[in-house]
Amino acid sequence: MVTGGALSAQTLLITIVPTLWAGMLRGRPANICVDGCRILQWCYALLGIRSEIRAVHLAVTDEGGRTLVHGSLEPSWEGNVLDGHCILFLPDEQRVVDVVGLYHNPPDRAVVLCVDEKSGIQALDRSQPVLPMMPGMPERRTHDYARNGVTSLFAAFNIADGTVISELHRRHRAVEFLRFLKKIDKAVPAGLDVHLVCDNLATHKTPEVQQWLARRPRFHVHFTPTGSSWTSQVERWFGYLTGKKIRRGVHKSVQALEADIRDWIEHWNENPHPFAWTKTAEEILNSLAEYITRISGGAY
Repeated sequence: MVTGGALSAQTLLITIVPTLWAGMLRGRPANICVDGCRILQWCYALLGIRSEIRAVHLAVTDEGGRTLVHGSLEPSWEGNVLDGHCILFLPDEQRVVDVVGLYHNPPDRAVVLCVDEKSGIQALDRSQPVLPMMPGMPERRTHDYARNGVTSLFAAFNIADGTVISELHRRHRAVEFLRFLKKIDKAVPAGLDVHLVCDNLATHKTPEVQQWLARRPRFHVHFTPTGSSWTSQVERWFGYLTGKKIRRGVHKSVQALEADIRDWIEHWNENPHPFAWTKTAEEILNSLAEYITRISGGAY
């Protein structure tokens, strides 16, 4: 049994049944629940989708209202053998529903902030000045440059109005992330809850960060699916910053780079632009299901 609908019924049959039949022909006892989950877990892993097999007991209520229990009430794991029934749980699928649900239906009396870091921003000094775009002539720049250091930008994008809370640090550790959380705590009015959409970077999950969050019940953290930081809207904002300021900039020092970034963010907050998230969680998962269906049975 699979929680969610990332694979179509046709794909399930094509994937599971031949393998179960081959196992029975070799004299191996088949358990369609356990073996099916193991096969699907392997298929999802090939696509980079994390899944977990969880032991459960299966109870069915018949027409007379009687509860019939199939398998053990306490399924047990012995080595690689599961005695009982199980489900294949897709935590990343649930995270898609969680994060996208925040975008479409944000909670009342709360602020939803997409938080992330843009680390390793380089202060680059071109060997020649960048020549601006002219009529009939594209912008031109030299291919060579000198590196003058790096900085890291911590940003929290407000999905409601597009404003950004930001902070620059020379290092990118859990210590700096915790400082940034404290800045968010001061910036958001005390009467509002704070929902943070974060990726799965290790600096977001250290014991110090978890303890700080536990002492502040108004903070709620929502992690993006594994390998899917694009579901955080701050990534799109980082794209604007990179294209309009960083990539075209010439900076002879880290201080000059940081001053330019602060100036750009200040101007952005004077006239912010929130993003309109159009895709639902169901549409995203259906797109993935269609992709899996197209590549299943491929000759690779």
